[in-house]
Amino acid sequence: MKSFAELKESLNPDLDQYNIKIGHLNSRVKVEPANNPVYGKYQLGHLKTKQNQAWGQTILIDLNHDFDVKWCGTKFVARLENPLTKVKSNGVLEYASIAKFDLKAGMIYYVDNEHYEATDELKWERPIKFTQLIIQNVELAKKIGWL
Repeated sequence: MKSFAELKESLNPDLDQYNIKIGHLNSRVKVEPANNPVYGKYQLGHLKTKQNQAWGQTILIDLNHDFDVKWCGTKFVARLENPLTKVKSNGVLEYASIAKFDLKAGMIYYVDNEHYEATDELKWERPIKFTQLIIQNVELAKKIGWL
């Protein structure tokens, strides 16, 4: 009989080739490096949920990531692109949504914008299960502590 760790490795063999501990990752987290990422060095990966299954969203880490970590209280926070997102010359993303990730449970939390606009307090909406999270920049993921 396989141990839990062996079972997880067999479900997610892509991670093993990058020498990544997978105990904190859900089986829906994959590693597939991108050859020419649209957002270059700021592109961490790609996310799909049932709500955006057809196109997904790009997961981005900009130069304000340390601020985002302090503000949100977790290292598992990132920006998500939308049609208006662009990278400013100073390495900061404009118009990107912020989200918190639970890589073990396979969940994503979006900011409750109505609550934030009314109170200036950070509150997360109910979590949504992601169907797939693809990490495309392994070095960046290791640097920020996701892997």
